[in-house]
Amino acid sequence: DIVEEYGPGSFDIQSLNKMKFPLIKRPGFDEYHFRFLTDDEAQEFIKLDVITNDKQGEENLKIEKKRNFLCLKSLAKRNGIYRIVATISNPELFLNPDNKFIISGPEDYGMIDIPYLSDDLMASKTIYWDILFLSAPDVRLVEINAYSTTMPKATDYIKQYQSLLKFINNSKSVNLEGILGFNSKEREIVDNDVFVPLKTIMNSLDKYGFEIEDKKGLAHLLQSARVQGDMYSYGILERKFSEIQPPFNFVAEEPKHEVVNEDDKVVISLFVWGNANSTIKLRCYAKN
Repeated sequence: DIVEEYGPGSFDIQSLNKMKFPLIKRPGFDEYHFRFLTDDEAQEFIKLDVITNDKQGEENLKIEKKRNFLCLKSLAKRNGIYRIVATISNPELFLNPDNKFIISGPEDYGMIDIPYLSDDLMASKTIYWDILFLSAPDVRLVEINAYSTTMPKATDYIKQYQSLLKFINNSKSVNLEGILGFNSKEREIVDNDVFVPLKTIMNSLDKYGFEIEDKKGLAHLLQSARVQGDMYSYGILERKFSEIQPPFNFVAEEPKHEVVNEDDKVVISLFVWGNANSTIKLRCYAKN
């Protein structure tokens, strides 16, 4: 199925096949392809899977699996999260710099960089590469790009992810570099990129008022920017976050309930209206 490049139909396919980049067949309407391209075809060291919380069963859903290939069809008729995860059994073969992970949809295609894999994870028997998720029925692709020693669930960390994206998008008075702490004294500048430790990013988000619900989950969402020396790249995070455009409503938010005064007042509900510049909150109370 790697036969036809995006673009004009007048290309000479035979001559292009001799070149050093893959020719990707354009998927059909409401069809999404995920490919891991490698020259090490003799050994199977990566397996692609999809994990979903969709309760509709298999009706109208088509999943096609081949070696190093996964295809999802008819997502516009679904409702839920579809998470693309790879099981890696041989990290050395997986980390070959010539390997590529390609995503192709009806209108466009691109690649996801294979992130740095730390020594402690390299020693694990099995590694899970948490690549991305699609939210149906609007079918938006959102990059995660992190490793784990346990298979993620369909919605793991997604609520925190959308909260982080909303927070960054609504912080108009401070740029992304400042929000994430890449202007701090701990930063290092190498090859026109800025690097800081994870702790600096966490502390900066806390300083600007972002509520970190789960430090482990937030570290997972930021892991794609990790490089050698336990430093994190601003360039990687800036690209990753800028490619995810609002609205950030991948999963439904649960209503918040909060105790104001245990003696006499309990919050029944919290309604929020607002936009990037203003937020109005209305609290309704009831006497005990």
